[in-house]
Amino acid sequence: MLFSAVLQTKEKTRMFKHILGHLESKLDSIKPLIEEIAECNKVLHLTEEELESLRVEMEKGVELVRKCSKVSLWASNKKYEYTNKLLGLDEYLQRLINILRVQLARDAKESLVSVTNIETVTKQIEESSMIQHDQTESQRPVVELP
Repeated sequence: MLFSAVLQTKEKTRMFKHILGHLESKLDSIKPLIEEIAECNKVLHLTEEELESLRVEMEKGVELVRKCSKVSLWASNKKYEYTNKLLGLDEYLQRLINILRVQLARDAKESLVSVTNIETVTKQIEESSMIQHDQTESQRPVVELP
C-alpha cells in the first residue's frame, strides 16, 4: 500500500517528488525481502510477529504520504514539516534494509550450519551401515563346492 501511495503522490505533486523518488527506490528494494520473509514464515508455520511492527510503520507511512499529497504549494511551513517526516520515513526504511540484510545473512549461515551437520550425520550413518554390512558378509559360512 505504501508503494502505491508513494507512486500516486509522486505523480500528483512536484513539491516532494525528490524525496518520494528516494522512498520509491527503497520500497522497491525492500518489497522482495519482505515477501520472501512472509513466504518463509508461512512455510515454517511461524507467526507474523516479526513483520507486525513493520506493517504498523508502513501504515503510518501511507497516511503521511497521503497527507503530503494535500499540501498546498503556498504552505511553506507544512512543506518543511512534511519534508522532515518523509526524511524520517526514509531513514526508517534504510535502517530496515540494513536489519533485513543482516537477518538474511544470519539465516543463510544458520542454514549452512544445519546442512553441514546433516551431511556429517548422514556420512556417519552411511559408514556405520557399511561396517555392519561388511561384518554380516564376513560372518556368513563359506560353503565349499566339491
